[in-house]
Amino acid sequence: MRADSVKDKSTKEAPMGGLVKNLLKGAVVAKVVQVAQRELSKPANQQKIKQAFQKIQQRRTH
Repeated sequence: MRADSVKDKSTKEAPMGGLVKNLLKGAVVAKVVQVAQRELSKPANQQKIKQAFQKIQQRRTH
């Protein structure tokens, strides 16, 4: 019997472990989206974004 053909049961992920991991990933993504929306709604940040887009457009035309 080869050593690499032996399956180590301790490294297998339990079905519920995958579910919990996916739920946590989803929660993190939801929080990131929430923070991004809050920051993008601020007028100062909107102005910075507009200025950045204008700079990019100016670089493309030159």
